[in-house]
Amino acid sequence: MRSEFSGGTSLRFARKGDIIPNIVLKTCKKMVDFLTISDRIRVMFPSGQHIFIPPIEMQIVYKEEVLKSEKDLEDALHLREVFKEKLNERKLEEYRKAVKSG
Repeated sequence: MRSEFSGGTSLRFARKGDIIPNIVLKTCKKMVDFLTISDRIRVMFPSGQHIFIPPIEMQIVYKEEVLKSEKDLEDALHLREVFKEKLNERKLEEYRKAVKSG
């Protein structure tokens, strides 16, 4: 890994020539970053490999409260619809408070 990453720079990865899909790696700086890591979700692949992602509730709140673009708000609405039976309202509020407090 390059030294810039450890210095706080975010790194975005995508297929050459494509923007979507992509993944962003960043270092934890704020309390909300550490909360996201501690509540992470393991996603397993058929190959047996896995990655960790933020909780769906955090993804929704981040798109609604931080990013706020039309696309992000549509994404948040889509996530709310797809996961409506599994969303934890208490977690949504906890993450919303954490994001707003910085």
